[in-house]
Parts: sequence; C-alpha cells; structure tokens
Amino acid sequence: MALVVKLDDLELHQMNVKTALLN
Repeated sequence: MALVVKLDDLELHQMNVKTALLN
C-alpha cells in the first residue's frame, strides 16, 4: 500500500517539475 502511495507521489513530483519548467 505504501509503495503505491510512493509511486503516486513520484508521479506528482514529476508533474510539478514539468510544470515548473514550463513556467
């Protein structure tokens, strides 16, 4: 269960990084 949350966290972090690069 924790692993799934960690994967979601990682994906969310990647999206945040991409958004930051776009701005």
